[in-house]
Amino acid sequence: MIWLLNFLPTWIFQAVALGLMVLGVGVHMFVRHPIVPSIIPKIIGALLVVAGVFLSGGIWTQREFLDAVQKQKEEIARLEQASKEVTTKIEKVYIEKTKIIKEKGDVIIEKVPEYISKDADAKCDVSNGFVVLHNSAVKNEIPNTTREFNEKSSGVEISTVGRTVAENYTTCNEVREQLISLQDWIKQQEKLHNKP
Repeated sequence: MIWLLNFLPTWIFQAVALGLMVLGVGVHMFVRHPIVPSIIPKIIGALLVVAGVFLSGGIWTQREFLDAVQKQKEEIARLEQASKEVTTKIEKVYIEKTKIIKEKGDVIIEKVPEYISKDADAKCDVSNGFVVLHNSAVKNEIPNTTREFNEKSSGVEISTVGRTVAENYTTCNEVREQLISLQDWIKQQEKLHNKP
């Protein structure tokens, strides 16, 4: 029911407060009756004045509170917009940089046959031990040392190793750029939200 009062204009409350104060002063000053002791109109008048002052103070406090709430809403909206702009800006830079990283990585992978010839593939013996060690490093697992390593050729060509390494470093560089962008985003958000 109290929420209905929010829809009434402030001047109505101010008029009621003023009316209570005027009524209180009027009762205090002008009500005289031979049967009623003179203290009763004074008490009623004083109570009406106090009620009017209390209502007037409540109106003032509510207005200040609502103004403060409105300012906070405006500040939140401004910060949300600024935050979105920071996110969009950093995201755009991140997308552009990772696109360049991916394109360069693809070019490097395409150049594997130029740098590692079929003759080099035939001469280089990639052992099973190397394959196990490489795969363990990729998975961040310590290789099983109790296992017997077959030092025979794995059948994996050195050009395949070159492509795999280039792909792994391309992915690593993309993740690195992602983390750099995330750190930049966090720093800019902190600056935005921690302004005095």
